[in-house]
Amino acid sequence: MSAIRSLRVAVGSVCVAALLGAAGCSSDTPAPAPSATAASTLPPPATTPVQPPTPGSTASTVKPRTPTKRKPVKLNQTAESADTVKVAITSLKAITSKAKGPGEVSGPALAITVSVSNGTGSAVDLGSAVVTLTDADGNPGAGMAGKPNSPLPGSVAPGGKATGVYVFNVAKGQRDPVVVDVSVNPEMPIVVFRGAAPR
Repeated sequence: MSAIRSLRVAVGSVCVAALLGAAGCSSDTPAPAPSATAASTLPPPATTPVQPPTPGSTASTVKPRTPTKRKPVKLNQTAESADTVKVAITSLKAITSKAKGPGEVSGPALAITVSVSNGTGSAVDLGSAVVTLTDADGNPGAGMAGKPNSPLPGSVAPGGKATGVYVFNVAKGQRDPVVVDVSVNPEMPIVVFRGAAPR
């Protein structure tokens, strides 16, 4: 009996040693559960509420913005787009345009030099300036990209003046009158010039 007891003690010692070495000796005894103290140190779950998305509507519409236009002035007059921002046509010449861009056709044209004077205390944006021409029949003049076309620069400094040249094909018989619209930028009213252009 003492030999059997010694064998059991030896086997038990081997299992204890194996457990301390993290290997061998399986056991049916489950691992101890984490203590309540250890669980209490975990951070609480996030509870920040998430706002639901705002539903859109296919029936909603955005009211279009209609640009304001000043009353027409003569071709040789100065127009006021906004307080102390003035626009003038400083030159209007009859030329023969030369096709440069896609779809352009050389022919009788007008070269219009437009100046913008800035009497404000800050720069005026000209990056979205637009100049258009309408002939005597109400047809739009075809803008030409070739010389002497040279649009207004991106801005005009306080107290400064900027100029640009715009070329439009216009038949000689459709120049009395012509209407020239100048939009300095979307925030300012459009100025309108009207009168007979040279042939």
